[in-house]
Amino acid sequence: MAVYGDTSGILRDHEQAGDQTVALADDIGGIAYGDAHQLLDHSSGGDDVLTSAQRVNSILFGDADSMRGHSHGGNDTLTGAGLRDQLYGDAYGMYDHAVGGNDYLVLRASFELLYGDAHDMFDHARGGDDTMIGSPGQIEIGQGPPGVLYGDAFNMSGHTVGGNDMLLDTAVAVGDADSLSGHARGGNDTLIGGNGRADSLSGDARSMTDHSVGGDDMLVGHAGGASGLVGDASDMSGHAKGGNDHLTGGPFLASLFGDATTMRDQAVGGDDVLISTGTSNRLYGDAETLADNSRGGNDVLIGGHGVDHMWGDAATVAAGALTGADTFVFAPGGGRDDINDFRQSDGDRIDVHAYGFTQLEDMTITGDGHNTTISFDDASSVTLVGFADPHALHVTDFLLA
Repeated sequence: MAVYGDTSGILRDHEQAGDQTVALADDIGGIAYGDAHQLLDHSSGGDDVLTSAQRVNSILFGDADSMRGHSHGGNDTLTGAGLRDQLYGDAYGMYDHAVGGNDYLVLRASFELLYGDAHDMFDHARGGDDTMIGSPGQIEIGQGPPGVLYGDAFNMSGHTVGGNDMLLDTAVAVGDADSLSGHARGGNDTLIGGNGRADSLSGDARSMTDHSVGGDDMLVGHAGGASGLVGDASDMSGHAKGGNDHLTGGPFLASLFGDATTMRDQAVGGDDVLISTGTSNRLYGDAETLADNSRGGNDVLIGGHGVDHMWGDAATVAAGALTGADTFVFAPGGGRDDINDFRQSDGDRIDVHAYGFTQLEDMTITGDGHNTTISFDDASSVTLVGFADPHALHVTDFLLA
């Protein structure tokens, strides 16, 4: 059963839809469209309120099944309360120069899929600035896995542009789309994890290829267990370019990747900031692997109070890949950390100004023939793994007070 807020047909020219409230019947479900089946030309959707049925699956579209021309979606509110619901802030497909509204989507059950704008965005379509609220507790209380939040769509191609979205209180979230291809560009998104057992947050996509570009995103882990934060996408290939992202790990176990887990082809990393707050952390300024001719950015990695394992660029770097000039920041109470790819030739720096040090002699620098350890005080130090000669360190390798 399909329910339409305004018409089961087409809105065209400069037609404006009304503001409708649609609630699907419990135990029946179905499909609800806030405005019409199609929005064409310069038509606009209303500011609608849609609620799914309980105990069964429903599909909600804030505006229409498809939006074309210069159509514009309304500022809709969608609530998923059933099982395996699918919520689309605007439409299933957005084409031409269609623009999504600034929608508010709420997940109240497990297994749900929320898309801030559409399933597929093509051509020059643009996403709205959406707010999405997850339900992280589902994985904690045994009601099934959490839903997945996509800030804009599942697929973005062509010259599409993602909105500046907020994805909050969620265990699994992707800032823009599962896949960015063509010249698609991600928005500047904010993703904040929930308080369940794990967070998996990606600033832009799971896959970025061609000439796609990531946004400048902010990711914050909040899980009671492990947090996996990826600034742009799990896999970056082609000529994909990462944004300048800001990642803060969760309170316990955290793995932070400034751009991707794997960068290949001609992919380029952004200039990212990674902050450790957990008890045990792995920080990769760019990726776990820089393959082919990929290039890392100039990143800042900030150690916390736990044990931090840091790579300014990547754990595995291909011969043709280029690494960036990275900065590793330490402060009192930092514990025992390690840097696994400190390269003077890249212009890497160790920032210790928070300790008040003004000269190398304020620190104790020792070596064992394989690694060099810099002790800041009795409880805090950093080991430069693979940096064999402690006497090779110079004042120019540090940022002092």
